[in-house]
Amino acid sequence: MSHNIEKLICNHKKLPLNHVLLICNNKAFTCHDILNLTSKYTQLFIDQGIGRNHFVIVMVKDPVDYICIFLALQRVRAALVSANPDSTASEINRMVSDVSAGFIITGKDKIDVIKQADHDASIKIISCERVEQRSSCNSPDKAEYHINPDDRSLILMTSGSTGKSKYVIHSQTGVLKSAEMSSNAYGLNETKKVFVAAPIFHSAGIIPVLSAVNAGATCIIMPKFLPKTFVKIITRYQPDIVKAPAFIYRIIAKMPLSEDVVIHKGCQWYSGSSILSLDEKKKISDKFGVKIREMYATSETSLIAVENDDDTFVDKRVGKVLKDIHVLISDNKITVKTPSMAAGYIESGNEKIHDFDAYFFTGDLGEITKDNTLFVNGRESNRINVAGKKVSSQEVNTILQSHPGIQDSEVIGVTDKVAGEVPAAIVVMKEKVPIDELKEFCSRLLSSYKIPKYFYFVQEIEKNALQKASRHKLEQLIMNKRG
Repeated sequence: MSHNIEKLICNHKKLPLNHVLLICNNKAFTCHDILNLTSKYTQLFIDQGIGRNHFVIVMVKDPVDYICIFLALQRVRAALVSANPDSTASEINRMVSDVSAGFIITGKDKIDVIKQADHDASIKIISCERVEQRSSCNSPDKAEYHINPDDRSLILMTSGSTGKSKYVIHSQTGVLKSAEMSSNAYGLNETKKVFVAAPIFHSAGIIPVLSAVNAGATCIIMPKFLPKTFVKIITRYQPDIVKAPAFIYRIIAKMPLSEDVVIHKGCQWYSGSSILSLDEKKKISDKFGVKIREMYATSETSLIAVENDDDTFVDKRVGKVLKDIHVLISDNKITVKTPSMAAGYIESGNEKIHDFDAYFFTGDLGEITKDNTLFVNGRESNRINVAGKKVSSQEVNTILQSHPGIQDSEVIGVTDKVAGEVPAAIVVMKEKVPIDELKEFCSRLLSSYKIPKYFYFVQEIEKNALQKASRHKLEQLIMNKRG
């Protein structure tokens, strides 16, 4: 592996400049195109005074622009702070404050929203459309950039699904190692086509795309998930590998399947972010004729395990642990030591550096077999301690969501004077159903202590780009409801 992030493209693979590296919105981008756009962004950033140790918030919708901005920021030794391009003014303000950012790069359609944010007036807002005004380079930039592999490279916000959101710091070495380990795990090379159907600003998007680029594979990406577009892309480009969050597979499983959908038999589909049930996997397999495999990763560690070519479906299995990654199960907790581990966190404006000699707790509970196959049984935060009896909030929520009158739901534990903790359900209804009826429905399928004691009805449950609800926000919602 090269320690120079510049060599992610072309150099280490000696790819021809006309090799197609990215496909987005039905447009192909060659190595030359990517290097050319990266060079134009590099010069723009130099002109704007962006340099070493600057934190730069990037809010752009176009995935190709995002990748080239990332590469250009590495050249000037600045760190990309990844942001949802649809962030509100208050979210932008909070992010600027949290990471002490000096620059924001965005599309012209978001300039007004950013200006509404009550942030430090000294922050510089740069429109990515300005790069279009620069003349094209006839040949890729061959300048030498003095890049330090320990430079902070990528700052990712965690989902906050287990508590308050944090910012995860990745060094250039960590990003490169993540890309290399992932491309090796999936057997990627310049002959492969990979379809990454995840938001580019999330770790489930940016790291898989960079792993494809690292291997010289052609990576197909889409700016926004639309179920019909997802199926059309697979039919049109016939990718060898598809990587997508579980919620996307859940959506397409419910879609009517048109006759013009063509999926070649060798195509491998991988699901992440949450584990699909056996029933969900079988439905998808029967409908599309492909086997869904699990992949297991976190924002802090990147890829940890991938399912192999076994044709059987095994409940809660996420696959074999990757080479050079060590997994230790302690008190059912999954802890990991990996070369691609994040450098640390930014919390409340302060950096906290990770101890690389220590194992990192992923937040999940599970077990591992002698042949290094990992099973994930649920999140530790999903355990509710009801008078000493352990209840899985995921189990309760699965039952609730099977009720025909419920559109969406989440279950968490709340304090109780008698039991210490009891399940509480936040529910979005399709139609009005009495609480007693919901409890009676649960009683047919759950032990009495697992039945939610409290029900809170809402119009919508706020979720992130991967359709995960923030535990912290759910707790706040209940507190507001309870007064």
